[in-house]
Amino acid sequence: MQNRPSLVATFASVKFPFDLPPEILVPERTVLDLADRLRAHIHLWCYLRRKSGRGGSAMFDCSSLSSARVAVMPAVLDRLSKWCRHDNARPASVDGRLKCLSSFLAWADQAEHHGQFERVLSDPEIAFQALRDYHSYLRARLQSHQLLPGSVAKRDHNAIACLSVIHDRNYLDRLEPLAYRQWVGTAAPVDDAVQAFVSMVQAVFDSAAGIVLREIAGENSLGSARCLHLSAGGDPRIYELPECYTDARVMDLACVAFAVLVLADSGANLSVLQGFEEPEDLNDQLSQPDKVSLRYRAVKFRAGGQLVPVHLTALTATRLPTYLRIRKRFIEHLGCDDIGPLYVQGGYSDVYSQLRSVISPTSVQPLARYFLQSLRKKFSSIGAKLPPVTLRQLRAYKQQHLVRRETVAVAAAVMGHSVETAVRAYCKAQEGLRAVELGQYLGSLEKTILASSAGNLASSATESVPAGACADYGNPSPFRSTLQVQPDCNKVEGCFFCDNYRLHADEVDLRKLMSCRAALKRIVPLQFDSVIVERVYLAIVDRIDALLGEIRLRVPKIYEDVRYDVDEGGNLTSYWSSKLQQLHLLGMLSDRSGEAL
Repeated sequence: MQNRPSLVATFASVKFPFDLPPEILVPERTVLDLADRLRAHIHLWCYLRRKSGRGGSAMFDCSSLSSARVAVMPAVLDRLSKWCRHDNARPASVDGRLKCLSSFLAWADQAEHHGQFERVLSDPEIAFQALRDYHSYLRARLQSHQLLPGSVAKRDHNAIACLSVIHDRNYLDRLEPLAYRQWVGTAAPVDDAVQAFVSMVQAVFDSAAGIVLREIAGENSLGSARCLHLSAGGDPRIYELPECYTDARVMDLACVAFAVLVLADSGANLSVLQGFEEPEDLNDQLSQPDKVSLRYRAVKFRAGGQLVPVHLTALTATRLPTYLRIRKRFIEHLGCDDIGPLYVQGGYSDVYSQLRSVISPTSVQPLARYFLQSLRKKFSSIGAKLPPVTLRQLRAYKQQHLVRRETVAVAAAVMGHSVETAVRAYCKAQEGLRAVELGQYLGSLEKTILASSAGNLASSATESVPAGACADYGNPSPFRSTLQVQPDCNKVEGCFFCDNYRLHADEVDLRKLMSCRAALKRIVPLQFDSVIVERVYLAIVDRIDALLGEIRLRVPKIYEDVRYDVDEGGNLTSYWSSKLQQLHLLGMLSDRSGEAL
């Protein structure tokens, strides 16, 4: 067997997928060029005896060349090319398909099969038999824990898909591939991780920008310390840059820090940010921005020949002019030509990469595909370890943050997708966040409802209010950060969402709470704005029902007695009776307004 690098280097390189198949194709001496530095060594498919290796370095026996494979290869490649072009598959996706097909053929050509599947690319029935046996082989390896479920499912699905295309048959009608595990999507990181990430990036950009701006103004004296802050909060960590850390590296650090700050603030994809160019009216946009809400400003960048709006908060919108000055200074300092993309990073030559003591960028270039890995290395060089948050997670977090704090329409506009997608994002809130909220909610019920006993010190420490009792009247405090109704001591409905609200599991407070609910059911029909009904009154009624449900578990007999007296007999507390009487005297409430409810 042989695979001399000099021999493979002489093989023809054909771009794939192609518009038209090459006029002259020698499959056994051909390598496919898939772009993005990806190559497919399809010449190996023509040899029946080979040993797998990495990066197409498999050893093959030249004497095992299959004339049947060679004859059918042009038609095979033509069908695969049309399939990939029809799907508009990325180079990485094409590479994945061809690798799975290579794995399948490597299995089919194993010595134990004695050439049984040599015509697998030309005979549909042989292909079906091979796919069926390959499926059993993969399942056995999965059951013996030799392969992971995702890898097995990918190989099985792609092998069936490739052979279906090659033979123009749908083998899925006769075979059921191993199932993928259900993909749950990118999980949004916890608040602390994102806050630490953004705080560190913001602090590094601000301090690096300060160094650059002082250099522009000529205020940096020779030998003066250049320091970077590693947190925007109260963290006192500071990194003093050594003399070998050039001004160009500081500018590069500021540029990449601002780029990731924009990604975190806007929730945009990296590929979108890579295509942005500076619009001519950027200064006018920053001075008079379009606002989608009080927090978000729309800035329109050029991308693909058209203006694309990006929604930024004050976090990045106020720093954008500073970034533009640093970018301009970066290009002037390096003495290189400007490039189209607005967001840039430094380009390092091989000479500097070999001399660690004099590392410095020599050019500017667009944000790289592996931008985040490069960013982490640059931050690591200044003693800053970024939290393990990916760009996809930042986008997921931003999306979740928006749908929980803004209207669905605003969330959809900021993220650049449909309202339906925003609704699905809200429904797919991270499990951890839901668990925390549920814990807070159940904890608030436990804290709110007090046991009724003569010796209960907590009972004597509360002040009576129309809906129950209060542990600290005049100092409202929400029991969690995200509430539809804010606590207010001047409004009864605010009590139900206050951390100081207390409710005794006795007849007195039960009557207060049930009277409040009965009054609300009569008042709700008076509200003509459905948004108010949904966001305020229904939230209050849901909260009341939850509190009543907890009390019912503790004192079921008292609960039933009071419920019958209030709901059936109409015996409300004097406070709520007077409220309904006032509405009745004003002509806003009829005698039978609440009977239907």
